Amino acid sequence: MWQGRYTLDATQWGVGHGGFNSQAVNFQPLKRDATEKVGNPTSLRLIYDCGAGTGKNPRATLSGAIDRMVRTVPRGGTVDLLAISHFDMDHVNGLDLLAAALKDRSIGVTRVWAPILTPVEALFAVGELDVVADTGSTASTERDAFASLAADPEAVFVERFPGATLTRVSPSQDPVPPPRADVDSVVDGVNDAYDEATTFDSSGYIGLITAGGATRTQDPLWEVVPYATRSALEGSAQVRVIAEKVIGKPLSQCSSDDLRRLLNDTNLTKAFHAAVRKHHRTLPVKDRPSAARTGANLSTLCVYSGPVSPYRWARYRRGWKPLVVDPTSVPRAPGWLGTGDAGLLRPAHVQAMIDVLGTARLDRVGVSSAPHHGSRLDSNGTLWDVMPNLDLVTVEASHPHGSIGRIHPHVQVIQDLANRNIRVAIAIDNADSSWSDTGIR
Repeated sequence: MWQGRYTLDATQWGVGHGGFNSQAVNFQPLKRDATEKVGNPTSLRLIYDCGAGTGKNPRATLSGAIDRMVRTVPRGGTVDLLAISHFDMDHVNGLDLLAAALKDRSIGVTRVWAPILTPVEALFAVGELDVVADTGSTASTERDAFASLAADPEAVFVERFPGATLTRVSPSQDPVPPPRADVDSVVDGVNDAYDEATTFDSSGYIGLITAGGATRTQDPLWEVVPYATRSALEGSAQVRVIAEKVIGKPLSQCSSDDLRRLLNDTNLTKAFHAAVRKHHRTLPVKDRPSAARTGANLSTLCVYSGPVSPYRWARYRRGWKPLVVDPTSVPRAPGWLGTGDAGLLRPAHVQAMIDVLGTARLDRVGVSSAPHHGSRLDSNGTLWDVMPNLDLVTVEASHPHGSIGRIHPHVQVIQDLANRNIRVAIAIDNADSSWSDTGIR
């Protein structure tokens, strides 16, 4: 079994109402004697979302956060994964700035994860912008930018991040088994004993740091696992019929060119949007496959990042000192869960996430983001209680204390967390929330 030390450095960048998280995990194998061969440290770098504010142009605070983040990556280095939770502007309107900053430092992006946006969802989401535009709060440039992303996300991401592989993650229902050591196999880049490499499985869905061993065993050390919530429109025969009437062909035959043509017809998208809203008014939330509402939040790609057992994170690192003497003597669980704007309010929707990720991963979550900027309509104790070692929840919002109505985060969410002795960090402008961990395996 691989033995060594890892360090984790992660930050929820303070950009107010938006989303911008980065992590770096580094592994250094243990050198047991002066003659033993030990490879160089191996790292995995992850970025989750990049946006702030609801318009096409991000809020000014995001530019500074991006500058601070890229300086944590060595010049000429690599970001192994850029994961996009969903295509709402406050989560993606900083991608141009991010791409330019990475290019300026010759930093490449290896892979992009994004949720699949079906033709129905794309039509509805752009229709939402058209309805908002009638109030004068949405510019045509914002609509055009979103329509391009909705119609052909691959073209948009390839242009911004040359060389990156895009994996469009479909809604998850099947359990993701824990990675296991694979004897007598060779992982690309892992050819020698005690040599580590960052890899993805054959589907591109799971990122791993794996280590070679003296017995040719590929030993998984760290994993990044996606969970895509089911769309609020999924399984709706009525919506499918409406969409096929609008498109003029079966949805399965709708190409990106067809979709782009349809998205250019504002009257059409408004009509479709109205039909879907009418359908939603007659469909109770409990009967939907997701608690998410409408707009761009139909489906969200959540991401789990954490170690593969065994790790000694649950033991005292600084000796058996009472908590009153040294409150930090119990280390935080090293796993992290990014939730985007997922609707994780009802027990059935939380259970759907458990079914995919498994209780073992959720047991290792020490830090999580609050779904949908701390909205009371997307999380409550049902979610927090399935992560028994959760210590910190980050909230990507502009209000520093919690509020009501349309101002996030909601006081009720903050109170739910306080009642469970879970700390809260609200990532208002320039209030970066960073955490780190060092572990031995």
